Amino acid sequence: MLALEHLEIPKIDRPKRMNSHRAHLAAQFALGAGMGEPYILELYKAFWERGENLDEPEILANLAAEFGVDSNNMLDSIRSNRFDDRIVKFDAPAYKTGIFHVPTFIIGGIPYAEQPFHVLQKAMAEAAVRA
Repeated sequence: MLALEHLEIPKIDRPKRMNSHRAHLAAQFALGAGMGEPYILELYKAFWERGENLDEPEILANLAAEFGVDSNNMLDSIRSNRFDDRIVKFDAPAYKTGIFHVPTFIIGGIPYAEQPFHVLQKAMAEAAVRA
């Protein structure tokens, strides 16, 4: 989608591997506070544009405070895993297979993580020829 819009992801350092579970917990808290959409957009900007580590509870709470969400209650919520039952678990099984990014497609036995459509299309064609 970025290529179609002639956009690029800012070239900044970001955490290479980051567990997003706490960010999901924070997003669930923000949703309950009626600020889910703007908060989730801010999470996106924090990671992709500023390279912030969204595994840090304090960062997550500080981002929420910008929207009037009670950051202390959010911190308590994150640390107690209050909304854990609302988050689909997939990390451990995915990590065991070498998948660390979403989306990742396995085409012809080769993982393609976060790739534009033309890359996936070429991989599909090549896999069809090999099959």
